[in-house]
Amino acid sequence: AREKTAGRIRKDRVEAEDAAWQERAPADRHDIIEYAPSFAAAAARRCELFKLDMQQQVVVQCCSGAAMKLDGWQTVEFVNSLYRFPLRLPLCTCLECNKDVAVSPVRLGCWGNTPVRPSIWFEQSLLQSYSTSMGQGMSVRGLMALLNKQHHPFVLYPNQKPIRTDVFTAAFYSYQAVAHESTSLTSLGCQGMPTGPFSDCPICATLPGKYKS
Repeated sequence: AREKTAGRIRKDRVEAEDAAWQERAPADRHDIIEYAPSFAAAAARRCELFKLDMQQQVVVQCCSGAAMKLDGWQTVEFVNSLYRFPLRLPLCTCLECNKDVAVSPVRLGCWGNTPVRPSIWFEQSLLQSYSTSMGQGMSVRGLMALLNKQHHPFVLYPNQKPIRTDVFTAAFYSYQAVAHESTSLTSLGCQGMPTGPFSDCPICATLPGKYKS
């Protein structure tokens, strides 16, 4: 009897909530249309502030602070879970070693879509988040569709061209490989660790205690 009563109470509550949503739907539709421009303007301002902060962090370094000669500029596209905008990067020559020097995306918490002169910088936190989402079944195509909505969250405004799945995939797996190597015990120089093709795998590796330094 108690279960039936509780079930009836939940049903009544759900029906009341549905009725309330239907009742306020016309007013909500009106507000979405009326306030969309101001919401979009506020989002654009937040994006510009974030972009300004990122642009100020762009620094070219080589040879322990040696002088640089500015050769030109390169524009890359910055992408994270909320924003997508162009960054202007200086291209320089080091006057000490005479080598071409470009800004490293890793120093700004990003990862390039290619190893040399990348055109897209993905924020590393986005790549880290997808490693979790992928484990829950999200495809790269689904993530790209989600990012496109996040970058343009207002249905009354058109979306820009989505990021290609193969571009993101290449960056994601290259980042995963380097991130794994940078955190594995063997690559960090721990003594007494086993060696071989499975040495970095916590499931397959032989216990370190069975090996002598």
